[in-house]
Amino acid sequence: GPNYSPGHRADVWAQMITFTEVAALAASVNVTATILKLRPPGMTLARMPVFLWAMLIASIMTILSMPAIMLVTSMLIADRMVSTHFFSPAGGGDVILFQHLFWFFGHPEVYIIFIPATGFVSSIVETFSRRRLFGHSVLVLSIIAICALAFGLWVHHMFAVGLPRLGNDFYTAASMAIAVPA
Repeated sequence: GPNYSPGHRADVWAQMITFTEVAALAASVNVTATILKLRPPGMTLARMPVFLWAMLIASIMTILSMPAIMLVTSMLIADRMVSTHFFSPAGGGDVILFQHLFWFFGHPEVYIIFIPATGFVSSIVETFSRRRLFGHSVLVLSIIAICALAFGLWVHHMFAVGLPRLGNDFYTAASMAIAVPA
């Protein structure tokens, strides 16, 4: 709150994060729509290069995860400027809510950065080896699996907050499971 961070620097930071995420969300909608609607004639989804698949999956992950960070920064601004109590326990708020919303964005963000690089490297290897990529469909399915699992892992960043043992066990297993497609 303002007691611990006087001035408007934190407010401007939170607002800039929100603006940045709106831009990323708009770009991701554009990339998704372009890939799904403007492929060349004859290029079905099954024939799309791995790089396009990677960009499509990363864009879908962005569309699904960015609203969480936009919500958390907007709530933070409201807590600071309008005196709401979303995250202040003294006013009935919950600090764990901040962590859940942040990490729901933050953990998939790691894979949003990693997945396009995977597609990029696959395209480079395919081009310079002058060979068609072996296991194209398996690689695409692994990228899709990484996407699905990435959204089920955010809580592994919160093991120290006092989650029930069963929850910790589930997120530990999911954290190990993502190594299989990766």
